Amino acid sequence: MISPSPTRNDDESSNNQTSGSSSSTVEPTNNKFLKHIGILYHSEKIKQIASQMFKRLRELDLSQVYASNIGNGSAVMEAQHEEELSRMLGALYGLSWGDVAGCPVEGWHSQQEIESLFGDDQVLNLFDFGKLVERDENGQYRLQNVFEEGCDSYKFPSDELIQIKSQELDHESNVKKYKRKKSPFEMFLGKCRFPGIHSDDTQQGMALINSMIQYTELNENGEKYFGDFWSEWLVKAFECTTCKYPITSKEEREIIGQGVQAFRDYGANSSRAFNNMKKKVPFNEAGSNSSGIGGIMRGGVATACFALFSHLNDDALVLKKLEKFACEQNFTTHATIEAAATCFATSLCAYKFMQLGPERAIEWLLQHLVEKVKQVEDTWWNERGEISYEKSEEEDENTDENASAVEGSSESTSSNTQSKKSKKDAASKKTKKSRPGTASRLPENQLKWKIYKSLPSHNAASECLEVLLCIIKSLRGTEKEASMLFELREKISELARKYKPEKKHMRAHVNQGFCLLAGMHAICCSLIPENPEIIYHCHKKNPQTDPSPQIDNSQNDVMKQFPNLVLRSIITLGYDTDTIGAIAGYLLGARFGMKWIPVQLLFDYERIRDEYASRLVKIYKMKRNLLLTENEDATRITVEPLEDYLAHEQFNTLIGEFYQHGIVDRSIPFVVTDQNKHIYGNSTSRVSLHSLENKK
Repeated sequence: MISPSPTRNDDESSNNQTSGSSSSTVEPTNNKFLKHIGILYHSEKIKQIASQMFKRLRELDLSQVYASNIGNGSAVMEAQHEEELSRMLGALYGLSWGDVAGCPVEGWHSQQEIESLFGDDQVLNLFDFGKLVERDENGQYRLQNVFEEGCDSYKFPSDELIQIKSQELDHESNVKKYKRKKSPFEMFLGKCRFPGIHSDDTQQGMALINSMIQYTELNENGEKYFGDFWSEWLVKAFECTTCKYPITSKEEREIIGQGVQAFRDYGANSSRAFNNMKKKVPFNEAGSNSSGIGGIMRGGVATACFALFSHLNDDALVLKKLEKFACEQNFTTHATIEAAATCFATSLCAYKFMQLGPERAIEWLLQHLVEKVKQVEDTWWNERGEISYEKSEEEDENTDENASAVEGSSESTSSNTQSKKSKKDAASKKTKKSRPGTASRLPENQLKWKIYKSLPSHNAASECLEVLLCIIKSLRGTEKEASMLFELREKISELARKYKPEKKHMRAHVNQGFCLLAGMHAICCSLIPENPEIIYHCHKKNPQTDPSPQIDNSQNDVMKQFPNLVLRSIITLGYDTDTIGAIAGYLLGARFGMKWIPVQLLFDYERIRDEYASRLVKIYKMKRNLLLTENEDATRITVEPLEDYLAHEQFNTLIGEFYQHGIVDRSIPFVVTDQNKHIYGNSTSRVSLHSLENKK
């Protein structure tokens, strides 16, 4: 659960009035509640909004999804354009689907546990998201409306899962003697998201797409750097503010929450960078010393670039655009060359899939990817970077997860406070260079970026890719092709240990949040041949003798299509499943298009369709002078307004918190003591404690 943050606005309660002619009846609440218990929500209103969203998703006509997204209902479109749009939207929806599919088991380290609790016994116990949702009368997957009146039993977490975890974690707690305010079981329940809701991977990808469109199309006289747009979205979404939601119309907004961030579940490295930018550290110096995947997960670079630039008959120019956006957005938060180079590699793979189609793209990438990534590494290391040799802060490279859950926790120790103070003092002593925002701004392509020396070689990403692509080239089309993914996973772990020699006992799991692990894993999974035996080989107990599953897909079950088999194989392994799921989903969508993606399982599907898919399709068509449909305005290019983006993502944060509080209330008593009664008052549950209705 998100703990209260000390960075909340001092004038929070004075700014809690709605804008415009709002019909809100909720009074601003005393800051003591925000300080001590954190987020507050109008429980009845957010339940009503969520229930309506679930209802519309259940009524969605799946036979019309493809046509409504591509927008070819009233305009003649060449097959090439339709296929390109499908791949572009596949990347957009694939990012969100991979994120959503991986969320339920994010942070789980036991493959055996994932297989036993969520495995599909017809397909080698691969993780099956279908077990967490419902099926309608036509056999179609549908999200469970967990906020519907009378919904007493959840698909996730199910009663069975709660019972198993209660016994397991209570035993673990007794053995390890945890000295925390919350037991491991309560912490587990507090992290359970309802199926369908996306995490920071998707929301930061949306912000990135908006920033790229603003910079390219809405940057009057080219006065702003890309980083100016990008950092504004990051900082605003990081701040705790009042959520003013357009319940009936965009003009009339109502307060539905207080002390709430749009961003949620972000990592520690991102948090440091957000805080730096909030403190006015220039965006080109704000990034943390991290080789994590928090920049790679924002799979929006290729999607936006394809809409904006793919009409140009200048491949070199487009690749420079890809390089710029991929590296700059990554350095803003994760300032190491290997992280940025891996981000560029994923962006280039996705772009080439969209541009060339699967077969031609794979041939091009196997031949040119290593060379292009090395060029980017050398350029930024030798020309564009100011290299810092500061040591990396000690941090868990496993998942880079859930800094938002501890951001500003009231349980911080005095040593943490001193550490923060020393960092702040050190930052204030930095020499002032020609910085973004000063009167003497440098040309953007001359701007220097702070890049940390983290690994022995600045060419680590291209060196790893060279080895891994050789495995793909040597095994494809041979009798050993089925072992390809297994061998790739083994080699990825081996290479990661090579580049991290100081971490002698590193697990080096392929889904850990290190760019040379999860980043390389996602790239490799997107390049393997479309052969299910490659997946099965990784999950058979005895690959040489065990039979392969005989899948009857006469019902056209999307979960059994090859891209979903790849994604399910990845998630089955555990660790940072939502983030690598997002990266892999982005790449697989770019390769296979959007038809394999069950968009009705995306809680925010309508918004993604209306605010992102439709805008990207419109830009693609306008750049090619293609006939627009009646609903497409040909006069201007727009993005989702920042105010709307914040309101919708804050709502997602609120409804997620409400759900988690309710789950904990079902299983763990809520106790008011003499020590907390002055804050908890007459609250009888965690939901009532956080409900604005009780704070009038």
